[in-house]
Amino acid sequence: GFNVYSGGAGWHLLGAPPELNCTTPMASIGKEAELEPTVTNGAISYIDVTDPGIGYTSAPTVTVSGNATGKWTRWLRQSCQNY
Repeated sequence: GFNVYSGGAGWHLLGAPPELNCTTPMASIGKEAELEPTVTNGAISYIDVTDPGIGYTSAPTVTVSGNATGKWTRWLRQSCQNY
């Protein structure tokens, strides 16, 4: 996984952790990666890669369900490219 240095605020108000989703790999045998966020004091503080998936030919796009901003989503996409 990786640490998050600017994880937004108010995630605890959702009643459940935000949902992180990766795009489906291009390969026909691909399996989507699975991510698990940790929320500390209302901010996403850590993201655990619980399953890296298989079949990716490029970094996946990650979306955050909830009150995420475009800035956060772009940062997370760049972080996944470096993972």
